[in-house]
Amino acid sequence: MTLRPITFLTAVAIAASCSMKEDRALCPCHLAVDLEEASDDAGVKLFLFAGTELISSAEVGPEDIRKPYEEDVPRQEICIAGLQGLASNVIEGRNVIIRTGSQADRIHLHSDNADCTGERAFVRAGFHKNWASLEICAVNYGSDAGRMEFIVTGDVCGYSLTDRMPVHGDFRCAAELTDPEFRKYSVDLPRQESYGGELHLVIRNVEEGRTVLTCGLSGLLNDSGYDWEKPDLDDILLTFDKAGLDISVTVKDWKEGEDISVSI
Repeated sequence: MTLRPITFLTAVAIAASCSMKEDRALCPCHLAVDLEEASDDAGVKLFLFAGTELISSAEVGPEDIRKPYEEDVPRQEICIAGLQGLASNVIEGRNVIIRTGSQADRIHLHSDNADCTGERAFVRAGFHKNWASLEICAVNYGSDAGRMEFIVTGDVCGYSLTDRMPVHGDFRCAAELTDPEFRKYSVDLPRQESYGGELHLVIRNVEEGRTVLTCGLSGLLNDSGYDWEKPDLDDILLTFDKAGLDISVTVKDWKEGEDISVSI
């Protein structure tokens, strides 16, 4: 486990020498964070914020996540953010940012405030799925499917570490062909505004260099009843049937394993 204090070092160093004879109100709060709910497959990146200030960050290795992470912090409300799964996305200040051309990382996120006004505080971190996998299935496209490109655009390029709220900016990512035989494509989306944001799907014929179809993806998801405010985001299957000119949306419940399908 490695700790990288950012600020407040001097105050903590002085307060660490508090004795029973001194004013204990000036001493820091001893914070313990239980990471038991984190996956054993990866470490946890932790960020502690006092107000708008990042006071420390830490990387807890997989071998250490079964024991509490402990640190002395200022006596005030502290926001604790922990995440697993950071890969190509980047941390900028208090935000996770998705670069143009990239998809959302498959991040499980904990974000909550802790009352650290006393001598000790304990928090049990709960990690939640903060991305939605969009699978696109092209039916009855024949050989044309191999020449198609599915591009998702939007106005959310990340989210806040402290409250999971979307960060606005350009999002553009081409879905990856994951199953050539069954013409399936996939792209991972970040959490959107509650109303669904401005997601669009652009279908292009790569060989001919032309756009075949542009559709409002947010509208399709809203019609399906998709909920962007769920703690654990559900996955989505979008099926395009060229023969019947049908579009269907299937929401795959992340926890219950139930599917809800809507034909548009």
